Amino acid sequence: MTDNYLGELHWRNFAKRQKLSDPKLVKAMADALVALELASQPKQQLQALDAIEKQAAALKKSMEDTKELKGYLKGLDDAVNKQRKLSEFEAKKAAQQDDEDEPASALLDPATLLKQLKLCRQDAARRVSFGFTDAPDKDGMSVLALSPKLAGQKLFTKLKDETKAKTGAHGTAWIRNGNELMLQVDKPVSGLVKKVRVPVRECGFKITKVVLVGPDETVFEQDEATEEASLPENAATADVGVDPGTAFNARFAALLPKVKSAAREVRAKASEAGLAARKGDFVLAQQLLDETERLLAMSLPDSSESSASRDAMAQWKAARAAAMASLKSVATEIAEAKHPRSAKAILEIQAVAKNLTAEPITAQQINELQNYLRSDEVVHDVSELADDIRTPLLAALGHVSKSLTN
Repeated sequence: MTDNYLGELHWRNFAKRQKLSDPKLVKAMADALVALELASQPKQQLQALDAIEKQAAALKKSMEDTKELKGYLKGLDDAVNKQRKLSEFEAKKAAQQDDEDEPASALLDPATLLKQLKLCRQDAARRVSFGFTDAPDKDGMSVLALSPKLAGQKLFTKLKDETKAKTGAHGTAWIRNGNELMLQVDKPVSGLVKKVRVPVRECGFKITKVVLVGPDETVFEQDEATEEASLPENAATADVGVDPGTAFNARFAALLPKVKSAAREVRAKASEAGLAARKGDFVLAQQLLDETERLLAMSLPDSSESSASRDAMAQWKAARAAAMASLKSVATEIAEAKHPRSAKAILEIQAVAKNLTAEPITAQQINELQNYLRSDEVVHDVSELADDIRTPLLAALGHVSKSLTN
């Protein structure tokens, strides 16, 4: 580690100058710093950083809180935070590589699918990649796999190679209202909304509806099967391990961009939903959001086509500007950490910035950007470890795409 505060010698010199009186604490901090210097793997580094923070807390509690010690601990805390971000970044990349190397047979386990579906039910804002393959022959089975780390294309390829299937689909999946499986497809296959029910049912997860949507969540196709409705219609308030407040907030946040530019009647209905939620009546709040969505669907745009296009492009530019600022901030922190891999990580982040087209105006540009944002590993890492740049960028691109087709 090149930061002085993360070096054993720097600490020992400071302790000697300040004549710190507790040799056990001095040695414990020195040992923690040595462990960090010897740590070659990101996970080991994170463990060592935890130990350093623990020793720093002990020093603050046990030693006289002098100006010099306070300044040292502040510098140490800053150094630890910078190194932690870099180590987490490297750990995430290592874990992602492990996922890519994992045999596809592990993805075929129904228990794995059930676990991912339950996690999506518990967090309404959670988005994962999905891969689906048709049955390869009359004796085979269709397969659905979900992954929070692998890109949909890679997941689909692994499944296809394992099952020998010839057709299938991939994209992004999530659970809405506790019992609706939402699929945003990058590569479609005929009859997906019906076919996907088989592996979902086989793993033991109950759903009432499968909905196929576009990048802006416009519904293309849906299939509802009442015989599988093991949950009440308003599943967000049912006892299925989902916090009703969390479920409401996630749904409300998704609707908010559309509500802000909608008619007064729509905004008033959304406000009623928010008021009901603040009072703790989430059943009524969800019902009012249903009415809000119905009013949104019925409302007509009150601006010209060219105005809608300009507004959509303005949303993209704003989302892009925010993403560029986040990328610059992450690159600065990585540079300040002065890790041997910092230069490579910075180049990868700069590549992301270059790939964010300033003004995508064709369907091809939009499709390429959407595919890139969903599949690029660095975009995924930045969104997981720092700021989520992917979600607002994809949402803005969805509006641009819709404005081109209107």
